[in-house]
Amino acid sequence: MKKFLTLWFLCLIIAPFIYSQGNGLDIWTTTTESIGRVYGMVIDQNNPSTMYACGLDQGVFKTTDSGVSWTQINNGILNIQVQALAICKNTPQVLY
Repeated sequence: MKKFLTLWFLCLIIAPFIYSQGNGLDIWTTTTESIGRVYGMVIDQNNPSTMYACGLDQGVFKTTDSGVSWTQINNGILNIQVQALAICKNTPQVLY
């Protein structure tokens, strides 16, 4: 029973750090830019500093500097209320 409790305690201590990307620290920062309510986000697997975000307020945005600045890319979108995004694995410039 003592080994079980020790193992359980260690799991509780280590678990928050297993899936962390910033060594247990918050890696998100606030910028002065607002892109509205974000409903979906996708990251380019070939270039992790390129991300796309979408929402119901202003459509689709793109960043190439890990989220420091965002550019609205609504060309060709008839309805700017977007709730989900997917990126083409073979051609990352194509969004669905």
